[in-house]
Amino acid sequence: MRGVVRWFVVWLAVLSLGDVLGAQPSARSATVELRDAHWFDGTRFVRGSRFVRDDHFIDPPRGGADSVIALAGAYLVPPFGDAHTHSPDGARDYEAIRQTYFDVGVFYVQTLANHRAARRDLLPWLGRATELDVVFADAVVTATGGHPQILYELLATRFRPFWENDAERFEAFRSRTQDGQVYYRLDRLADVDSVVRLIARDAGPVLKIMLLQSDRHAERAGDSTYAGSYGLPPDVVAPLVRAAHQLGKRVWAHVETPVDFAVALDAGVDAFAHVPGYGAADAPDSLLASLLLPDSLVRRAGAQRVEMTATAALGVAEAGEDTARVRRHAAVVQRNVRALANAGVQFLVGSDNYNNAHILRLEPRALARMLGQSPVALLRTWAVHTPQAIFPGRRIGVLASGYEASALVLACDPLRELECLQRIQRRMKQGVWLPE
Repeated sequence: MRGVVRWFVVWLAVLSLGDVLGAQPSARSATVELRDAHWFDGTRFVRGSRFVRDDHFIDPPRGGADSVIALAGAYLVPPFGDAHTHSPDGARDYEAIRQTYFDVGVFYVQTLANHRAARRDLLPWLGRATELDVVFADAVVTATGGHPQILYELLATRFRPFWENDAERFEAFRSRTQDGQVYYRLDRLADVDSVVRLIARDAGPVLKIMLLQSDRHAERAGDSTYAGSYGLPPDVVAPLVRAAHQLGKRVWAHVETPVDFAVALDAGVDAFAHVPGYGAADAPDSLLASLLLPDSLVRRAGAQRVEMTATAALGVAEAGEDTARVRRHAAVVQRNVRALANAGVQFLVGSDNYNNAHILRLEPRALARMLGQSPVALLRTWAVHTPQAIFPGRRIGVLASGYEASALVLACDPLRELECLQRIQRRMKQGVWLPE
């Protein structure tokens, strides 16, 4: 009995010591108050303070903050996103690419076609608060000789995305050096399963498929005369999309015509990388009517709640100063964009460019003009909807408790003057102030 009592006393002592030592909470992370700023709440700017601990905004702590950063009435907005880019692709030029995006205020990007092996070279950089947050689609799916096979074969062999003569075009048409890295080839329904097994190797949450002139696929496929101007055969699209969804991937479709759009809608894609008719600036007037989306397709797109990047700045830049080209582009693309938006399609900012700061800055404005958006709506599209569409599982795009502590500090009110969106004084990403 005496031994039992002694054991019980020792056990109590150990338990008490554990209360003193082992059960002590770890040191509390420092809390920072961001004092006296105008905070965008999705509809307007509200003046006040926010509190940051670690990498998130938190509720005001009872004991106050450990430190204070006075923002003296600056305007804070969530960082921007770009849902249709082609950079970064690999480690080459990554630091310059990152700086271009950060300069514009873009923290979140979605690369809709990239080199699989080169993307792996970026792993040492990605995943840190001080780096870009990137979603990669990896290799796209197209038909043999379709877009973008020719583009990437030319880039790999000639370091330029176009051919100068028929011999170069035929060489690119026959080349397969980038097969399985930047594109997968799918030509027959019987080959869907084998291509899906290749896609399953890619860990990314996105797949991009190519649809170009679907109603003319049979006459164009395999003909070097049409190299790069066609995509997948229509009959493979639905089973491919179903398989991608079973793998947990969101499917983005490149489309160029209303027929392409209908094939993609029938297959159940999640998003579109272009508006049908985006190349209308180069189309003859006689074809413009055929590029307009019929009301039935517009309503279906709205009902299916698809998302879309209009690549509006790219079309404007390609139209240039030629008033006829500008007119054709506006007559088709702007009409399609507004009809889709009115039906409930969610437009996202997507520049479809490779590290071009001018296009990055121009895209949200060009899209807003097409949509007739107010500055508030533009800001919601660029800073809220687009980042959340790229990373649907993350709490970003809102400057409130429970969300990642990422923000751009602006010198003036962008709802009064849009130029303020580029007057960025400081950048905070997940609670870390980026170097200026």
